[in-house]
Amino acid sequence: MENYNENGQFGGWGQNTGGYYGNPQYYNAEQYRQMQEKKKDKKALKDMGFWFGSAVNLFVLISVIISLITTVLIELFPRLNLIYTDSVVSAGYSIISSIIYILMPFVLVHLILKIKKLTGNLPFGTSYNGKAATYLTMGVLPVMMIISMAINYVSLIIQEYFGITFTSGLDDIKIIGFSGFLMSVVSTAILPAIIEEIIIRGIVMQPLRRYGDLFALVFSSLLFSIMHGNMVQIPYTFTAGLFFGYVVIATGSLWPSIIIHFINNLYAVIIMAVSDNYSETVSSVVSVLLLGLLIILGIVGFVNYAKMKYNVKFAKGVETLTTGEKIKSIFLNVPMIFAIIVMVFMTVATVEF
Repeated sequence: MENYNENGQFGGWGQNTGGYYGNPQYYNAEQYRQMQEKKKDKKALKDMGFWFGSAVNLFVLISVIISLITTVLIELFPRLNLIYTDSVVSAGYSIISSIIYILMPFVLVHLILKIKKLTGNLPFGTSYNGKAATYLTMGVLPVMMIISMAINYVSLIIQEYFGITFTSGLDDIKIIGFSGFLMSVVSTAILPAIIEEIIIRGIVMQPLRRYGDLFALVFSSLLFSIMHGNMVQIPYTFTAGLFFGYVVIATGSLWPSIIIHFINNLYAVIIMAVSDNYSETVSSVVSVLLLGLLIILGIVGFVNYAKMKYNVKFAKGVETLTTGEKIKSIFLNVPMIFAIIVMVFMTVATVEF
């Protein structure tokens, strides 16, 4: 079964190759057309890089402003310190703030790219093949869990060997009681899964697929990882981003990646909640049982997915630009360069020597 999309994205936007072909004194018609296409594709990628970089900068700026306002309000009204001390209030605060500083900047960019006719519709439809999507979703989950454990183990070795500490702020989160657990499920599992998949695998990756699925997959995963801004999460989120993106390309829909993202985060929430409310023994038993269940589901999923012989073909996209030209076009603009510098600085700040 072939799943090839000529446009390189769902609801794709096409190239207009019409128009005057140029002065034959210098170029023949085909050479001039190719030159114009290359120029247009470079400009399109530069525009995308400009607006994606701007969205990251706006994300950082709004989050800093919200943090400063929150700090001032807590100084004026000490009771508001519940934002940090009460798990329910903290989760509610996280839900509201994440919608404002994460989702809104990228939705704005999506609308701008739509106006510029540089993007199409987000793939919220059904998958190419429901069974294949289900089996792939089941198969990917335990692989991601095992990779996460492996990366954490390597991270611990690096920290021990070099005498450094990676911090993320996640260690300060405590999930107390059933209400705290429910709010954490919403703020840490449901909302991030929806928002981050819409942003990264939708708004960012889809228009870039015009320039090749592999290029779009790697760039979106890289952006996904650096936006987390700490060395605890960056290695895993880059790897996870590759899996999420692959699933979207393979299935033709955002929903399977949203489900995988949700279950992946839900697993972490459950482990944290059990650890915060029960003994270490109970926490270990629950962790092993959950991981065992996911491994069983993964084996069933992979076996059935393999039996289907479901063929996933990455689109090459337009061939006007080399890989180096694509990279230069999307990265070499002021907002993107500034965004990378800011995120690198924030990441370095989480490393304690």
